[in-house]
Amino acid sequence: LIEDEFSFCGAPVIDRDKHLLTCLEGLQYVFDRNSILSDDTQFTWFQTGVYRGIDGVAEYMSLTTPDDKSDALVYDTCTVSDQMELLVREVSESYCHITVGTLLRFRVQKGMDPNFTNEIVFGWHLEYETLKEEKKALIHNQDTFMDPFIPNVYKFKQDLIVPDICDTLENSCGEKYYQFKNQTECIAAMSDLPIYEQSSVGYYTYIGNT
Repeated sequence: LIEDEFSFCGAPVIDRDKHLLTCLEGLQYVFDRNSILSDDTQFTWFQTGVYRGIDGVAEYMSLTTPDDKSDALVYDTCTVSDQMELLVREVSESYCHITVGTLLRFRVQKGMDPNFTNEIVFGWHLEYETLKEEKKALIHNQDTFMDPFIPNVYKFKQDLIVPDICDTLENSCGEKYYQFKNQTECIAAMSDLPIYEQSSVGYYTYIGNT
């Protein structure tokens, strides 16, 4: 699937290519996180589901950051130079519909398994507008994926991550979601849940414990 998605052909197409530079300028805004969302923006991450609107997408995006020091789960992220492929689907004066694939390197927080890989195939299927005057990209739709066949991509150290889940439930989510007598009861219940599950085709997915 990944190979088919990124079998890029560079043959020139006049009607497309005259707007391609504007499209790539907008893509740079996406890479630099100079992108904005709307209430109609949809973000899909096949391991966890679909996020919609400004607040929903922003909450997910806060899990990763290019900053070298951060509380984000994945931080110090960067793409590997000369390891990017681009598939142009549709381009107009400001609208871009493309798929980008690259190698992503990063570091992870203490809650992750120390054997967690730090380089993965990473990609976006993006629909966005390039807002040149604002030097931003307005994202309409974004599907994001990591190579699902790397066996240790989603390993967490359960003894470290479960207390964080219970602490978040108690202090941020309210009584509707935190229905335990105390933290010990919550940790015991959460520890019985799988961190991730593997489907019949090899995809690692988070089911009910995100």
